[in-house]
Amino acid sequence: MALKESSYLDQLRISSPEAADRYLDKIKQLNCDPYALSEVDFDYGLTYVPPIASMDILTYIVFTHSFYTHEQMRAYKSLAAYKYFKSGIVEKVGFKVINDLVLLIGKVQHSMRARETKLRVWIIAETGGSICTAHCTCMAGLGEVCSHVTAVLYAAEHAAYLKQQKNEKNVACTDVKSTWPVPTQSGTHPIEAASLDWGKVIEEKNYKEIPPMDDSEMLDLLQELQNSNCDAVLMRHVEPFASQLSDENNEKVSIPVLFNVYHKKYEKMPLDDLIQLGMKCKMEVTQNIRREIEDKTQDQRKCAEWYRQRTGRVTASIFKDVCRTNVEKPSLSLIKSICYPRKISTRAIRWGINHEQLAIDAYKKETSRNHRDFIVNTIGLVVSMKWPQLDASPDGFVYCDCCAAGTLEVKCPFSLRENGNLQEYASRKDSCLECDKTGTVKMNKKHKYYYQVQAQIFICKLNYCDFVVWCPNFIFIERVLPDIKFWEEIKDKVLNFHAKVIMPELLGRYYTSRVPGGNITKWCFCNNVDDGQPMVQCSYENCNIFWFHIGCVNLLEKPKTRWTCSICNQKLFHDYAT
Repeated sequence: MALKESSYLDQLRISSPEAADRYLDKIKQLNCDPYALSEVDFDYGLTYVPPIASMDILTYIVFTHSFYTHEQMRAYKSLAAYKYFKSGIVEKVGFKVINDLVLLIGKVQHSMRARETKLRVWIIAETGGSICTAHCTCMAGLGEVCSHVTAVLYAAEHAAYLKQQKNEKNVACTDVKSTWPVPTQSGTHPIEAASLDWGKVIEEKNYKEIPPMDDSEMLDLLQELQNSNCDAVLMRHVEPFASQLSDENNEKVSIPVLFNVYHKKYEKMPLDDLIQLGMKCKMEVTQNIRREIEDKTQDQRKCAEWYRQRTGRVTASIFKDVCRTNVEKPSLSLIKSICYPRKISTRAIRWGINHEQLAIDAYKKETSRNHRDFIVNTIGLVVSMKWPQLDASPDGFVYCDCCAAGTLEVKCPFSLRENGNLQEYASRKDSCLECDKTGTVKMNKKHKYYYQVQAQIFICKLNYCDFVVWCPNFIFIERVLPDIKFWEEIKDKVLNFHAKVIMPELLGRYYTSRVPGGNITKWCFCNNVDDGQPMVQCSYENCNIFWFHIGCVNLLEKPKTRWTCSICNQKLFHDYAT
């Protein structure tokens, strides 16, 4: 009699012939394909349940040898699938006796995607409870020991337990060993619930009370710690040890943060008073402090001091964001990025960092031909002495005898990582480059990078900025000269934003502390607030979430076209199907 095969086996032959051969080998002992059987062919009661025990499950999941590796399965993680069975995602476990074997079949919901089609599991067991083999339609089902298989085995074990309990109830008392009857409790009387004493008796603990140390004992202890070369945290806060440690580690002490001005008493002050108070704050950066900050932040984003010194300062890379923000209703994410800077990592950012040195080397090779004694050095965070609220982090310091000193700003667009054409890239709406009427490619003065390089020139007090766009296929270099009129315009906007928005936040956390805790708007699948990370908007007008973090939805960068989240995609598909 020919074996009736399922559509699943047909698909398996196409996707993995080796797995299809293994599947046929497993079902030979049944002489039928479990996925080709109908639900009516199975019994869903306790009649044919084999006596599967925990040891049978452990033996199969851990100690059975794999067909593919010829080693023990050792799928210890699958043993945790008991929680799947307890949570109720295992449905309709059926049993059928074939050739002195018991075929178990069941349906299991996806643990994280309940709306998707249920997974189908079949298991072959002996009538004594030993497990022979299994299969599942999930991605790991070919391994024969996935968590869904284990969940069905736990369901079968529970069914075996119920069957045993049912059989024991029908056994005469003379057929089992003698047992003592449990005595009934006497002397209890029903009372009202309100009269019950729900308190818990707390036993007294027998311990010896240790008296606190006095000042002399504390100093003796710290002296012993110092003599043993122990770097205890307590010694950093108790004199004279704190001063001694400060003198010893003076070189390691971080430079004071200029805008460390917060005080709890300022939180209740109105905005106008905070603005006036901010204007009275002393802002001064000496030449020595500026040089020290620059020296200690050479590694830029790899350096903790780089983040500390950017606190409260508007950096050149966000000048356009600040200029476009309404001072009356400022962006909370922009405020946080300035007042509480933190490390952000995306695939696009990592691509740029990893290829920055390649771009600089290509720039050196291309530019050094036309300049005398041309050099490019690294540079740290540059803080403006005239406007201490502003800073810049160029990618390099450029110098030659013919053109003097300038900055270097390198961009490695992630969208050009595989293939790129200069003219095509310049024609994009979001490009930092543009083509003029003659077809010449030049920097787009409306782009945020133009704001950035102009800010670098004036904050660093240098003569120009060489702007570089690099990709594996081409390199674009343009020397950007100072635009005094443009700088004066954007500089005034940024300083006004700092005085009216950033200083009130630094002094009394005016904006972040006034968002009611229960009314903080949360976005994305992660259910978090707008924390400054790049976000994308769902185009479906009835979306319940609306804004999503790019990383949470597995995007590399903001889409250039309309984008719809996975939840709304399912809704739209369902509406279309019905």
